[in-house]
Amino acid sequence: MKQKLNKVILPVLLLSFALNVFFISYYFYEKKREEERLGQAINYIMFNMNESVNLINEIDKNHPEYKDRLILAQNKVAENEGLINAHIKEMPQNLVSWNGGIGVGLGNGIYGVSEKGAAEAVEDLLNFKKGYDKEIQHVNPEDRPYEAIEVIENVLSSKKYMGERFIYK
Repeated sequence: MKQKLNKVILPVLLLSFALNVFFISYYFYEKKREEERLGQAINYIMFNMNESVNLINEIDKNHPEYKDRLILAQNKVAENEGLINAHIKEMPQNLVSWNGGIGVGLGNGIYGVSEKGAAEAVEDLLNFKKGYDKEIQHVNPEDRPYEAIEVIENVLSSKKYMGERFIYK
């Protein structure tokens, strides 16, 4: 009986050890993959922000393409909202609310509800881009996404960059 027990214990222990090694390595692999996805999402969010800024930066309200460019910029903001919602646990709450406010402000300009709201949204986009570009210089979001998230959070909560429309952390 003891010999049979010894013959069974060794294979069970080896199988248990092998499964533990497999699950531990899989856990770290998935954690690394999620971090990479988050870094890619941050890069894409910032790419969309840059595209929005490029669309509306050098155009005034009287230009014939002003409304069309606001629509395109709002589409970029809407794309960002999807990415933000996909990673909602990791994203700073001030980014979540700020992005929604930008979308509403641009929408107000598109539909003629409030030109002031649209102008503030455009100004916020420009201020955020300037602040983010200054603060992110030594951080690659794909390599260190959590540091990039911290930079985003700090820029949005900074009076220095966002002026009176800063958002608390």
